[in-house]
Amino acid sequence: MSKPYSAKNRIPTIRQFMEALDQDKAERDRRIDEEALRSSLRRGLVLSTDGRYFDSINVYETALKTFLRPFESSTIVCGIALNLAAEYARAGIYLHDIAMLTDKAEPLFLKVRAGKEKILGCTSISALTATNNLAILYIRTGQLDEARKLFRRSLAGFEAAHGPSAPQTLKTALYLGHVFKDLGNLEQADIFYQRAKKGLELASNPKDTAAHRTVCYSLADLYDDQNQHDQADRMYREACSLD
Repeated sequence: MSKPYSAKNRIPTIRQFMEALDQDKAERDRRIDEEALRSSLRRGLVLSTDGRYFDSINVYETALKTFLRPFESSTIVCGIALNLAAEYARAGIYLHDIAMLTDKAEPLFLKVRAGKEKILGCTSISALTATNNLAILYIRTGQLDEARKLFRRSLAGFEAAHGPSAPQTLKTALYLGHVFKDLGNLEQADIFYQRAKKGLELASNPKDTAAHRTVCYSLADLYDDQNQHDQADRMYREACSLD
């Protein structure tokens, strides 16, 4: 309830009254926009879950064109852009369309990362995950050295901010192992696979058997490639014991 007008609470001038109305309208418009964006985000997710990927792309594109908001102004805008970038990447892979990956998905992933870093901070899980998303795209487009640099960056961020045994830290170490293997640097691949494996063994959630199994299979394949069959067999056996 507003206070009665008095010597301390003066009647506003017409200009002050209009400015207050403008501020109220701007806030109402912002809330309406936010709800509309949330609705688009939910609709796009439903369509994607149903396998209607191109319909999902249309919903996300329409939302971003309709609500011209800077990426760094809203986590919802970032969320829609992230989902759209992921759908572009999915479509590009499905259609074998590299241009969709490089011309559409990559610029959006870059904007999302910058937006999340500005809103949430460079060491937030969301911002670092956005860095990993971009690195995964670079793997898809064959830019392995760029992917390696980004995974290194996010690994350092995850480890410093969330600890060496955090799930995101270990997952990123596993990604780095894959990248080094694809680059032909098997020694570095072994180091990062072992790092992920030891971290999972020491982690507070021992039930994450899927990730542990993936690391064991990755190490087994790596050892097979080097004709270290005894070590490969040991890793295969450990992976099977986790089923």
